[in-house]
Amino acid sequence: MADPSGWVRTYDAATGRRLGSIVVPAPRPLRGPAVTAGGSIVLLDGWGGTELVAPAEPRPGLEPYALTEALEAVKTSSAELCAVAAIGRLPLAAPAFGDAEGTVHWYGSGRVVSGKLHQGPVTALSGTALGGHGLYDPEIPLLVSGGLDGAVRIWGPYSDPMAEPTDRRACPVTAVAVSTTAAGPLVAAAWSDGLVRLRSLSRSGEVHDLRLGSEIWSMGLTGTLVMLGMPDGVAVIDIQTRATVPRPGRP
Repeated sequence: MADPSGWVRTYDAATGRRLGSIVVPAPRPLRGPAVTAGGSIVLLDGWGGTELVAPAEPRPGLEPYALTEALEAVKTSSAELCAVAAIGRLPLAAPAFGDAEGTVHWYGSGRVVSGKLHQGPVTALSGTALGGHGLYDPEIPLLVSGGLDGAVRIWGPYSDPMAEPTDRRACPVTAVAVSTTAAGPLVAAAWSDGLVRLRSLSRSGEVHDLRLGSEIWSMGLTGTLVMLGMPDGVAVIDIQTRATVPRPGRP
């Protein structure tokens, strides 16, 4: 998690216990951090600049030099970057980015693939992996973006963007998250008026709306937990029990 000043700290998702801090060379306001499968942290600052923090103990994935090349390729082909997301289950993938012109960018197989998804800036981005049953059936990326236009869009970078958004409301999207569950992909989105919407992408299309009384700045999904970063702290919602549990720390 990154706080408003740019300090990056790590927490245990299940208990909220603070684990430690990430040494950032020059702390500054961030639009978002993203952790790659290899353990590298990509920081996107408030001015659209990127910084790479190499891991102390690398894991299988893009090593920092290859990751730097990918970041440069994305920046060359995009407008000002304003959102970032990484998919941990795709070790050879670089993080995805959204830019100020409403386009989402994905780097794969040595090239940048881009999709125009929004009218106006991309304000939130998340990703997950689908499929994957062995070497000859690799996992494929699924990206979810939110925009200043109030729309939530779903895009597989190796296919055309869907014609219509999954959701659209008359206020900007402030956070999105997506994960793969046993029942299929689950998408969470938050808007600037504080509404949080959980939507199953399976055939049932189940939808739940939540209002927690605060604007949501950031969001994450892991297992049955929805993690929410808000101006006054961090909260976790267990989807199975729908119980809201305050967690220590700042978003």
